[in-house]
Amino acid sequence: VVYALVLGLIAVATWEKFKEVEGIVNEEAFAVNDLYVDVGGLDEHTITLMRRQIRDYLSFVIEKEWPSQRVGTAIDGGDALARQLATNLVHAEAVDDRQKIVQAQALVELNNFLNKWRARRHALDEALPGVLYLLILVGAGVLIMMTYVLWTEEFGLQFLLTLALAAMISLVVLLIVAMDHPLWG
Repeated sequence: VVYALVLGLIAVATWEKFKEVEGIVNEEAFAVNDLYVDVGGLDEHTITLMRRQIRDYLSFVIEKEWPSQRVGTAIDGGDALARQLATNLVHAEAVDDRQKIVQAQALVELNNFLNKWRARRHALDEALPGVLYLLILVGAGVLIMMTYVLWTEEFGLQFLLTLALAAMISLVVLLIVAMDHPLWG
């Protein structure tokens, strides 16, 4: 019972982290979309420049960063593109009050986007401590061995019950491992 409770709590914690990272990724996408729309109220040169840079950033994320994150590694390049976006938006020259308001809103969206981008990058390095994995695996081994203490006269039934328990534990452990690294493939 204690092992099942611990395993269940670990599974719930990894599920919550998985959902949190999923939310961060969605919010990053929404923020990039909002930034793309907001820069549309600036001068033509800035619109063209910023939208091209946003497309370049998205191409980098889709073609290089996500494939890298699927295998558990982070690559550089997105940070330079994000900094260039910020530099160009800050240095864009708003000619009237309307453009100043639009630029201010675009800066808010840019900051929101950068915060979500950092959170997504940070999520790549988050994982359960190794001691918890040790607890899970040792606990599974002990629990499976304990099933032989509950002796029955039918060895086939004993084997089947032990196999079913091992299968259930394996599925939960597999679920924990998969959700512990939500950005991995």
